[in-house]
Amino acid sequence: MEIEPDTALISSHLSVLDPSYAESNRELSRRVELLRESLPAVGLAKSDLKTTTYSVSPTNRFNQKEQKNELAGYTAHCALELRMPLEKERVSQTVEALSASHAKAIMIVTFILGDPEPIRARLLAAAVKTARARAETIAQAAGVQLGKIAHIHHDAVEIRSEQVRRDADGLTAYLGPDMNVTSYVWAEKVTVTWELVQ
Repeated sequence: MEIEPDTALISSHLSVLDPSYAESNRELSRRVELLRESLPAVGLAKSDLKTTTYSVSPTNRFNQKEQKNELAGYTAHCALELRMPLEKERVSQTVEALSASHAKAIMIVTFILGDPEPIRARLLAAAVKTARARAETIAQAAGVQLGKIAHIHHDAVEIRSEQVRRDADGLTAYLGPDMNVTSYVWAEKVTVTWELVQ
């Protein structure tokens, strides 16, 4: 089924490399705060930007002269997520505000369905109905009838959504009021096994 997205998911990714573990964390925190401070100007709360991942890890570099890896410092990384209604102008304004924060984030905008459950219910019901109709046709051709359901298997959801990845400035240029947001495909696969009776 083709679905028209109604929600914009704005993900911001920040990474800081510094020789000092503490400094990499401090600089990352400063950049996160820059992003959050940009939101009230477009009618959003600072708390609307949620942290989804955070990590600090040692980063090595190869010393050509010594022919060995050496510690270059510590890379602090975090990803943050903001969900909002897919109103093109407002999404564009929000990305522009995040860009103007100078946090140097890589941003990804994904267009999704905010509440997929009603669609999933419709697709699952349709899948089971179709499975039964086809099974009855096969059973009739074989001279038998369907009995009780022996097994039902539901496969993972398959989603193909539009995703736009840019640095902050490039994303601002892309997300104008005339941006073209395409629909995406959502599929549910259900396998139903019936007993056969004579």
